[in-house]
Amino acid sequence: MRLDWLGYPETVLALWCPVSVVGLWRLASVGVARLGARERFMVAFGAAVTPLFALMVPYVPDSPLRNALPWRPPLGWGISNWTVDGDMSTFASAVTALATVAPLLSLAVSFVAGGVQVVRTKNAIRRLGPRRCGDVWVVDSGRTPAGFVACTEGLLRPRVIVGSAMLESPEATTIVSHERSHARARHPLLIFFATCALRSWWWIPGYRRLLRQLSTAAELWADHDTRVAVGAPSVARALHAHLSSELSIAGGSWVGFSDPHIELRQRIAALASPLSVASTCQKYLVRCGVVLAMIVVVVLL
Repeated sequence: MRLDWLGYPETVLALWCPVSVVGLWRLASVGVARLGARERFMVAFGAAVTPLFALMVPYVPDSPLRNALPWRPPLGWGISNWTVDGDMSTFASAVTALATVAPLLSLAVSFVAGGVQVVRTKNAIRRLGPRRCGDVWVVDSGRTPAGFVACTEGLLRPRVIVGSAMLESPEATTIVSHERSHARARHPLLIFFATCALRSWWWIPGYRRLLRQLSTAAELWADHDTRVAVGAPSVARALHAHLSSELSIAGGSWVGFSDPHIELRQRIAALASPLSVASTCQKYLVRCGVVLAMIVVVVLL
């Protein structure tokens, strides 16, 4: 039985590319954990969206990679060669056909589901009746079961949503500063895009862990910015005060200060550690490294 179809572009894009990306991310996790929160977020985001970009690679039949690699990179072979290999077995033909359709179908379903979640989130917040107060939107805490709301909502134009009771609490300045950091970095948009991309490869083990690390890195990023502004004790008090708070907003386009899905132990450990600020050189090295790694994977796989 021929097994060369395992190296066909369809199989490469549907299986080996996402598996390689998640595997490389896991191998680099020890070194990545030593980076700052912003850099960790960039690495996780790059890993999350690389398989998606690989689907968009152009077909260049004259590429020297066409015969330089033991597999058939999509750059030099396209993604439909299974139709011209008449000697392939029925099973191999079925698998390559499925590998062609499944990623595209899963991608469409994932983004449609994400769009529905975004609409549900906007409707849920609209029902809370937020009113604008400066650069934040305030809702009546009596409208929420938990009596506490603090989140950043919106993809293209993120808004900081806070409860009126929270604004009267001693932690108001800290929590609003945290949410403003999310808004400046456009975390709702980036996490939405990464989530939809990762869900498209639901058959790949480890994608859920990557998504959790991405969300945790976003919270650590906002915690770090807030820590610089108001100090670690203030962030710790705010986190402890609202640790048991629950948000009654449908997920999809928001990030919240006390999201129960976030790894709180990492946030607490980060607050207990000395404040570290990455140098400009380190920031650009990480960004360039992520972009370079994405280009290499997209071109080769």
